Amino acid sequence: MEVIHLNTELQLGPTAIAKRVGVHRNTVTALLHKYHETGSVKERPGRGRKRKVSSEDEQRIIKKAKQGKNAKEITREFEDKTGVKVSLTTIRDITKAHKLKWLPRLTIEELTEANQAKRLEYARAMSGYNWKKVLFSDEKTFFLGAMRTHAYQEPGKRKKWPVKRHPKKLNVWAAAGAYMQSKLYFFKENMNAPLYQKVIRSHLQEDRITFAEDCPPTLSRTYHYLQDNAKWHSAAGSMKALEESVDDRIIEHPAQIPRDRNSKGETRYHQKPSR
Repeated sequence: MEVIHLNTELQLGPTAIAKRVGVHRNTVTALLHKYHETGSVKERPGRGRKRKVSSEDEQRIIKKAKQGKNAKEITREFEDKTGVKVSLTTIRDITKAHKLKWLPRLTIEELTEANQAKRLEYARAMSGYNWKKVLFSDEKTFFLGAMRTHAYQEPGKRKKWPVKRHPKKLNVWAAAGAYMQSKLYFFKENMNAPLYQKVIRSHLQEDRITFAEDCPPTLSRTYHYLQDNAKWHSAAGSMKALEESVDDRIIEHPAQIPRDRNSKGETRYHQKPSR
């Protein structure tokens, strides 16, 4: 071992060795003391620290971690159950050994029972549907001048990069399907119903849609249109503009809050699913 070599061969003291090796002086002193006392730096049988957490306990800890409990909660519950106090470091070491990391939770909006039923109804109705004849549309925002979030830096000499509070952005609307695509529509303002209606009237015309060479001949006039349930999509004026462009070939997928029901409270789709 390097520490022993520096001490026995080069006659260096603990302080000098610590500086050269890059460890604390107390660590060097402890190693030298053990070497001169036993002739080795290896732990003698039975001299290691007794394990506080058994394999079974470790599995329980991992189970609690996967349930979403943090290190403090796991430590407290472990002590309450076993009477053995373990440190937060021990809990974190165990979770790390099982390749678990403390990361932000990915959240999804909770569905009510009514909306769960509505989505199930939609999934069953559209099972086997020919999605190749659907033209899907959506908007996307691109922030310009985005910079990398990480860079190689010296720990004590961190660099600073200026960041704009409100970077420039570019919005794009597009529609695409298996055999067809629209031309892109670029805009800087926030999308609203009047703007969406303008996009529909200018970019869903037949001469504005590009069809693939292998597109079935009848599909150019019979494709179905799918949009999400954004408020500017479902506005009365927008639905009228869509009917002018694609007639009644409009498909809607379930919204979080049902808005399209008949007098009996039953869900009604704009376009009857076909198979």
